[in-house]
Amino acid sequence: MKFKILTTFLILVLFSNFCIAKESLRELFQNGHANICSINIRNFNAKDLNHDEIIDANEVSGNFLNAIDRLDEIKNLHINTLHLLPITPTGKLKALGTAGSLYAISDFSSINPQLIDLTSTITAKEQAKLFIEECHKRGIFVIIDLPSCGAYDLFLDHPEYFVKNKKSVSIVPADWTDVRLFNTGKDDNLNEDLIQAHKNFIDMIISLGADGIRADVATIKPAKFWKELINYSREKNPNFMYLAEASDSWREPPSKFAVFTPYNKLLEVGFDGYYGSFFHLKHCKTH
Repeated sequence: MKFKILTTFLILVLFSNFCIAKESLRELFQNGHANICSINIRNFNAKDLNHDEIIDANEVSGNFLNAIDRLDEIKNLHINTLHLLPITPTGKLKALGTAGSLYAISDFSSINPQLIDLTSTITAKEQAKLFIEECHKRGIFVIIDLPSCGAYDLFLDHPEYFVKNKKSVSIVPADWTDVRLFNTGKDDNLNEDLIQAHKNFIDMIISLGADGIRADVATIKPAKFWKELINYSREKNPNFMYLAEASDSWREPPSKFAVFTPYNKLLEVGFDGYYGSFFHLKHCKTH
């Protein structure tokens, strides 16, 4: 009898573990089982050999291949989802600092060369894909950040993507001086050129094996803009996850030229969840 009970218990445990392993990221998140850690590949496993807190030209910056060396460490921390800060190229014009902000996207369809091991014989996208494959081998899902605005470099190449004032000058949202505001259009008249650019990004990261997107400042794009992208993604991968940067404390856009979509509308069009910061301190309760 004891043997039978023990055998049954072991079968149940194995079955339970099998079910957890088979959970998609969306199911994992919706069931409250997603342990998410954000990392910046550019410095995740960089080698600051002289310990001056600067990665010099003769030192090794973080890249997709050397980041693999730390994945067992991530797994041992019981993290099952990595949120990669943007992996797309950054703008150089109007850039803040020498490296540029990861959120100043200059190309939707390629990998930031700063994240690539130049000594490797495989391509940039193959390196990114290999990193994600190694994550999956360890039971770690991967979501990739989608920047909300474009670099000034991208504005010069594709002005049709951006909001312009009466003098055809691009718009700086809030104090984000290194980026320019996208012209998403509105729910009744979306900017199809910009939607296609975002679809190119989706095609790229799905081809790399990514499990979802974290949408930076998702509130400054119309609900129908997101709905089209989410539907497009889930035709390719029904379990593709969308996580919005949003907050119930956000009540206005960062620019008078931007649209504003509250968090509840984002959930209605298919986002799996949202998170953000409470910026409006005047609305905080006093204790």
